[in-house]
This record gives sequence, structure tokens and C-alpha cells, in this order.
Amino acid sequence: MKIQQICILAEQNGCKVYHDRMLKDYTTFKIGGKCPAVIEINTEKSLAALVKYCNEKDLPYLIIGKGSNMLCDDKGFEGVAFHIGTEFSEITLLDENIIEVEAGCSLMKLCKFALDNSLSGLEFAYGLPGPVGGAVFMNAGAYGGEIKDVLRTVECVDTTGNIHKMNANELDLSYRHSVFHDNNHIVTKATFKLEKG
Repeated sequence: MKIQQICILAEQNGCKVYHDRMLKDYTTFKIGGKCPAVIEINTEKSLAALVKYCNEKDLPYLIIGKGSNMLCDDKGFEGVAFHIGTEFSEITLLDENIIEVEAGCSLMKLCKFALDNSLSGLEFAYGLPGPVGGAVFMNAGAYGGEIKDVLRTVECVDTTGNIHKMNANELDLSYRHSVFHDNNHIVTKATFKLEKG
């Protein structure tokens, strides 16, 4: 009944809902059993409403991005999965060197956007397989660069469905770590400050 109700709520918020999906279809390792519902997140507001419902009804939920750093149980998941992907991946140039991007955007797409706008600073991230939300969550890095080097602000949804905005210096960013490992908030948006180049 809880699954049915959250699916109705998701559709009321304009989200696509997929029933009885295999989680292996959402992970790069291609493992993971059946999930009763996978919901494609379309806005921060939708995610906040759905997380709030899960919290109130004690319904387990799982966050999936590109599934590139994730293992799912072959026995399946008895809850709902929120897929933060292409439905939630808008990129905006706020001024000449600040990019705002939604969590479902791939790092590759973000890097291409920076290149197209003659902005430098994200070169290290080109080729990393995950989305922006996952990259912020784990402070992704390569070739001597890390997300914390260019991250300015982050928006997130907490476990009760409230939306917060945090500055990068509040995120306890260190090697493959952020505050989101400890507080279980869900990254929804980020802004990056780059350099013309």
C-alpha cells in the first residue's frame, strides 16, 4: 500500500514511475534484484516531497545516480528507488564563470559545457563516469584535481524532506569524503566556480 501511495504522489509531482524493475539495469556492474518501484526524479521539490513521505511512513528508499560506484543485492530491495538521472540534469551559466548544475547531470556533460563556454578547472573530471551528485558526495577526483577545488555551493534534501543550501567550506571535504557520508542528505544541485581559459 505504501509503495502504491508513493507512486501516486510521484506521478502527481510529474515524475515517471517504473514498476518491478531490476536494479541491475541501473548499475554498471549489472547486479541487483527486483525493486517494486523506480521513480525518475524531475525536480528538487519532488524529491523533497517523496523523501518526506518515506520518512513519515517508514518506507525504505534508495538513491541511484549512474550506478557507477554501487552494488545492489541480487535478492532485491523492498522499498522504492529514486533515480537521479537525465530528468534532473539541467545546467545553467549563472555568470561568466559560475555554473549551476542539477545532481543528475553526468560529469562528462558538465565538462563539455565548461569547454563550450571557455571555462577551465574541471579538466580532471573529464572521463569520470558518475553524475554531479555522486561526485560531490564522494569528492571525486583524478589527475591531481578534486571536486572541492572548484565547488562553491551545494543544495541538498535532508532525511525529513527539507531543502538546505550549504557553502563548500561547510561540507567537510577530504579525500573521497564529504559531510553527506555522515548526515545522509541527498545532493540536488551544485555550483562551480571556474576560470576563463
